[in-house]
Amino acid sequence: MKPALLTILVCLTTAAPAIHAAEQIAVIDGEPRSDAPREASDRADLKVRLKTAAMYLNGVGVDRDVARAIEIYESAAAEEVAFAQYRLARIYLDGELLPPQPTTAFDWLLRAARLGFVDAQLELSRLYAEGRGTERNDVEAHKWLNLAASLGAPDAEARQAELETRMSFGDRIHARYLANKCKLNRYDDC
Repeated sequence: MKPALLTILVCLTTAAPAIHAAEQIAVIDGEPRSDAPREASDRADLKVRLKTAAMYLNGVGVDRDVARAIEIYESAAAEEVAFAQYRLARIYLDGELLPPQPTTAFDWLLRAARLGFVDAQLELSRLYAEGRGTERNDVEAHKWLNLAASLGAPDAEARQAELETRMSFGDRIHARYLANKCKLNRYDDC
């Protein structure tokens, strides 16, 4: 059995236009695949959009335009792109570019965390633990740390142990139950 071979030509530079889907080549196990060029084009477009947003946000190669960066990130976030949701949360949370909006940041982090984005899960647990952008809730903080740890976040277990020093045994068990429920339901009910 031959391994699947997927060859896709994609142009990701901002200096040259992206290759159109019709110009891309896709082959799987020696057979052309008609949907692969479109999928590759969509991924390339998303990468270009995210890179463009970062350029506007940081003023790299263009004048800094935070409003334009937010607009681009929001467009990607509406398509359930967890990285874009996380970047929006950081913009609203940090307060470097805009006045801090912790509630808005919390909402974006929750969306990204529910998509399995580990950095969002870690940051969300911190907001729950501090009561920033939401009410303080150690059970929810522990739940999100548990989920981040299950996805390989290196410092999640240490943060869990620290948080557990102020939690009751029952709260710790409940947090683990909620994390397991999230995993079983593929984050649908987190």
